[in-house]
Amino acid sequence: QVFDTWAGELEPAAYEEFALPYHTRVIERIRSAGVPAILYVNGCAGVLELMARSSADVLSVDWRITLSEARARIGPSIALQGNVDPAILLSTPVRVAQAAFAALEAAGPAGHVLNLGHGILPDTPVACAQAFVDAPKVATVS
Repeated sequence: QVFDTWAGELEPAAYEEFALPYHTRVIERIRSAGVPAILYVNGCAGVLELMARSSADVLSVDWRITLSEARARIGPSIALQGNVDPAILLSTPVRVAQAAFAALEAAGPAGHVLNLGHGILPDTPVACAQAFVDAPKVATVS
């Protein structure tokens, strides 16, 4: 996974000039080794369509954009990853499972990898992290 926390701070034209060529170069190198590539840009809403031009197999999105909006904007050919707010893991295992189920339901049957919309927070209780890991094992998505 190419993980770029700051590229989402760029306006689209600046992202296209200063970040996208380098994301694309790294992703093409990864893919040339036969490895699927994931691109994550924190704050991706303003550059999502540009990210889709990177040749990544999966676009990882943060919690600030809904999965349905992301899917509508990039189409069905690129899988999505995310977009659960990492702060939910500071709540309870039940709420964490509910958030995971909601993300799975929102993603629908198209390609989706359940994940957080950014990294796990340092104070996350182990029980909540475990609830997040276990949720897709018992989920039923319509």
